[in-house]
Amino acid sequence: MARMYLAIFFSVIVGIIATSPVPIIQKTFDSIFTEKDYFMLKVIPLALVALYVLKAILMYAQNLIMFGISWELVVQFREKLFVHIHRLPFGFFENNETGKLISRINNDVAIMQSTVTRLLKEFLQNSVTLIGLMIFVFYLKWDWALMALIVFPVMIFPVSNIGRKLKKFSHKGQEILGNINATILESFSGIKIVRAFGLEPRELSKFKNYNDDYLKPCKEYIDSIETPPIFLHIRQADNIGREQFHPILPISYFEDALKNWSDDVPCFVFTDDIDWCKSQEFFKQDRFCLLYTSDAADE
Repeated sequence: MARMYLAIFFSVIVGIIATSPVPIIQKTFDSIFTEKDYFMLKVIPLALVALYVLKAILMYAQNLIMFGISWELVVQFREKLFVHIHRLPFGFFENNETGKLISRINNDVAIMQSTVTRLLKEFLQNSVTLIGLMIFVFYLKWDWALMALIVFPVMIFPVSNIGRKLKKFSHKGQEILGNINATILESFSGIKIVRAFGLEPRELSKFKNYNDDYLKPCKEYIDSIETPPIFLHIRQADNIGREQFHPILPISYFEDALKNWSDDVPCFVFTDDIDWCKSQEFFKQDRFCLLYTSDAADE
């Protein structure tokens, strides 16, 4: 447990260091360019270099600790899984091919190791970085920070949707990988029978089909993220009374712009005149999500 706590401590420090360049850059503009502080011109670059060197050292030490812990967990989990499978009834072995069971013990557990290592490390680092940046943004301009927090939940929906699809495709890929392992094991363990009866073409065809199927989940996932949602910004109130500088755009302008995408691509519309958007027949389609943003003209 001591190593785990040390890795967590390193993650927190790395997250803090990842946040530090933002206030340092602000200090650069305030002290160097505005106040012409030549002493800070020397100190700030050296401080940035020192911070990134420290960050690299801590990340290296953290990776060594996390990989060591994850490997120990994998060994223990693999042994427990092996013992558990041995205690299952014979019907389980009749319904599951040997190659699939080997894939469970080897491939699935290895994926679990990489997932645990990556998620724990990145979650801690990114959480500390996010909290530090949000505190700094609230310090600089709290109203903009509140606006960002309002918009942030909207971003969760497409990201979570991609995550669910990725999980489904990953599970499908592991199932196919189990079939590949089963085919290899059966073919090699029964190589005398395969060659005696000339079954090489059948075994090759079987392996090729499973191998080609392994690419399908990857292609489906890539196809699913090729068309991310559209974010459309419509500001009407800003231009009322200032049409000579920027005319208020008609609905046909936005209709023509969205023709570049398929009609089934979801669209988030951020607008300061949500009543106008709701009155337009074009925005009444299910693909549109209308969101109100504050009118900059009132500031």
